[in-house]
Amino acid sequence: MNRLTISLDDELYAAARSHAYSRHLSLSKAINELLRAAISGDSQLKNNNLEENLTYFDPDLGFAVSRSPQPLKGEEIERALAEEDAPATLPTT
Repeated sequence: MNRLTISLDDELYAAARSHAYSRHLSLSKAINELLRAAISGDSQLKNNNLEENLTYFDPDLGFAVSRSPQPLKGEEIERALAEEDAPATLPTT
């Protein structure tokens, strides 16, 4: 077995970590599995990749993360934060 240090894009790292976590594997074993699947054309693992599934489990955060097909704009984020901070109102009867 060879040792190797690599740099991954954040999305690829998150996908590999999610794959490792969901299968109870080390990160190294998960990356080996994903690379073997890519080389062999294993469609079952390909269908589980981050690009096709917009939601994945992020083990660092501890919850599922959904990827948006379009990045959120600053004003959308500000509006969501304002709504979150707004006092809750009870319905009137």
